[in-house]
Amino acid sequence: MSEKYVEVHNLTTWYDPAVPILEDVSFEIGSGEFICVLGPSGCGKSTLLATLSGLKPPQAGRILVDGEDIYDRQASLPRLGYVFQDHRLLPWRTVSQNISLALDAAGVASEEHEDIIRTYLDALQIGSFHDAWPLNLSGGQRQRASIARAMAIDPDYLLMDEPFSTLDELTARELRDELLRIWEASGKTIVFVTHSVHEAMFLADRIFVLSTYPGRLYRTIDVNVPRVRSHEDVDLAKLEASVIEDLLVEWGQKGAPAPEREST
Repeated sequence: MSEKYVEVHNLTTWYDPAVPILEDVSFEIGSGEFICVLGPSGCGKSTLLATLSGLKPPQAGRILVDGEDIYDRQASLPRLGYVFQDHRLLPWRTVSQNISLALDAAGVASEEHEDIIRTYLDALQIGSFHDAWPLNLSGGQRQRASIARAMAIDPDYLLMDEPFSTLDELTARELRDELLRIWEASGKTIVFVTHSVHEAMFLADRIFVLSTYPGRLYRTIDVNVPRVRSHEDVDLAKLEASVIEDLLVEWGQKGAPAPEREST
């Protein structure tokens, strides 16, 4: 693994003290890694992203970025991009205006906006929709614009919460390929939440598998399949099948998860 960048130590969080969402979760993410967080509905995947983003303080545990606690008021907060399942583009502003708002919030000089916006819209193959209204775009085009907005601010790390789950499979495959191309070119750290084993296997360097509620780190999977990967890759398919067989048992039962273990 590359030099440590994000560290999570004994994270526990809840909205109601009687109902823990995440419990005693610990992991490390190296700079430039592509991490997928995989788990069943309700296990705390989205809450984990909210906590990593600085929006949801944990009840216990710490989150460090380059050694600084992001919930320490004296710390210099990392710049992050966030891509949601819903594109969250403002419908009364054009695609370029939506991205410009994010650049303003990140403190990027206004004279630099146009070049940055063009670069990322072209990279995501929607340069011709620069002045389009979001509601006139397809679902895939809106998500491309959402990713462009998140990447345009040059984030320290990128959080993605099931961004392709509402798209048809062909569009989702195109976007996965484009995301990987941008990630490899930029070297950004990405934490990507999904409920799809196949998607996680295709995208990730490593996969953090959460248990059923409350979410604990049940298993860490190293995806030792060379890039560039294919959706029809036999090695990926074999690893996917073994993981699904394991998770059918884990996610189908109640109670405490088995101890964390490594898989290669």
